[in-house]
This record gives sequence, C-alpha cells and structure tokens, in this order.
Amino acid sequence: MNKIALRMMVAATLLVTGGSLAAGPSAEIKVVGELIAPTCEVKLPNEGIFDYGSISHTRISKDKPVSLGVKGGSTMEVKCDAETPMTFNVIDNRLGSASETGKTFGLGNVNTTGKLGFYSIQAYFPQIDGVTGRLFVTSDTSITSPQTVVNLEHGKRVGWASASGNTLAIGKNFTAQLLVEAFLAKSGDMHGGVSEDVSLDGSTTLEFGFGL
Repeated sequence: MNKIALRMMVAATLLVTGGSLAAGPSAEIKVVGELIAPTCEVKLPNEGIFDYGSISHTRISKDKPVSLGVKGGSTMEVKCDAETPMTFNVIDNRLGSASETGKTFGLGNVNTTGKLGFYSIQAYFPQIDGVTGRLFVTSDTSITSPQTVVNLEHGKRVGWASASGNTLAIGKNFTAQLLVEAFLAKSGDMHGGVSEDVSLDGSTTLEFGFGL
C-alpha cells in the first residue's frame, strides 16, 4: 500500500519582555498523520485490444468515412483494497491523426501525411460496488450532468458519480462497459491509395486517479 506521510509541526514559544528576565520554558505542538492511497487493479476487456482483423481496401470510399462496425460490450473493472473515488484521464496517443474532429481518436497516418481514419470510445452502464451509478466527463474539477452513457474525449477526465447529485461516488469496485466504433477515412483524407498492407494504429491511454 502506498503511503504519503504527512507531518506538520507547530512550535510555540513563550515570549517575555525585559532584558533581565531569564528565558521561559517552551512547548512543542505536533500534528501528525498519514494519507493512505489505496492499491487498485485495472482490467480492460481483451487486455484493451479491439481487433478489426483483416480489412479489404475496397471498403474505402471517396465520399464519406466508412464504419467498420462496433466492437466491445465487455466490462472495464477497477478493483481497490480500500474505499475511494475513481476517475481517469483520457489521452489520445495518436493525437492529430483523426480524420474527423470531435469526440474521436486517431488511427494513425498513411501516405506520410494522410489520415487513416478515426474511432470513438463509449462507456456505459457504470456501477460502483454492484450498484448502478453514473459517469461524467469534465475538463476541470466540476461535475455537471452525469449520464449513464458518455463518449470519451482526449484531454478530459471521466469519473464515476453517484446515482443522484453531482458528487463523486465512493467505493472499492468500479465497472463500466466499453464500446469502440472505428471508421476508415475518405480516400481524399488518406492523401492517396493504399498500395500495401497498412495497420490500424489506434492507441489511447487511460490514467486512473483517486479524484479530480
């Protein structure tokens, strides 16, 4: 268990006036304690891999992005050895390579500067210790309008909220279902054709923490 030691000391000294008086006694006040961080384990469905297998290049359209379908529907779980609030920060490791802006993540580049496509990540059916809760997405420390379904966004924090009210939920076991939908970009966004095997290269990091 990780422990952060907190030790505060406040010294009190009895002051006297007059140069001829002897120094008086002194006393020390100590304020001590420990901030204890829980130990948590994170499990993602299929170890966080959403595999679209082999994709024919003939599916690429010149007119619009093409959905490759929805993957997932399995449980993301965070188990802790002590009660705590739980949130996570979302980081797109392929930032700038998404062919569509908004609540999307990049799939990497093709033809040097072309964009291969994008994908979305949806979290839903949140539970805290087996009890249905809600999720929120925030760019600061506020919690507004928690929902049962949210779309993840780069640079924002997602957390579990209580079933009612705009407050962080406290628990030891946090779960949510994850869905991913990937899209191939329009051929124009790829800056050329696909002449050899190209791999989808989406990568997103979820950094978990104990609050906002």
